[in-house]
Amino acid sequence: WRYAVGTILTVAFTLAASLLNVAMLASGALLDRLGARALHLLATATSTAGALLLAFFDSRRFDSLVPALILLAAGGGGTYLSHMALAPRFPRWQGLLMALISGCFDAS
Repeated sequence: WRYAVGTILTVAFTLAASLLNVAMLASGALLDRLGARALHLLATATSTAGALLLAFFDSRRFDSLVPALILLAAGGGGTYLSHMALAPRFPRWQGLLMALISGCFDAS
């Protein structure tokens, strides 16, 4: 049982980490078409849905783990890019803001 749980968690993490890269590409296209504010709202809604699914996750059935991580990965890319689009609005602090945003995203 313990090894099966580890395998399920490894597969779920690998799937979510791979999807994050795909989500970055799609989020870039959405950023160009919709703008930073609309992308941020869409990404926040997606991340919130993923967080709620994860909150009600049942460790005995693993029913909502993969969909929750997929939604979190999809929303994470959009949140990251929409915040990166915000940094150039503050030219004096642009470097610091970009470093903070990138550092916080990598730490999560």
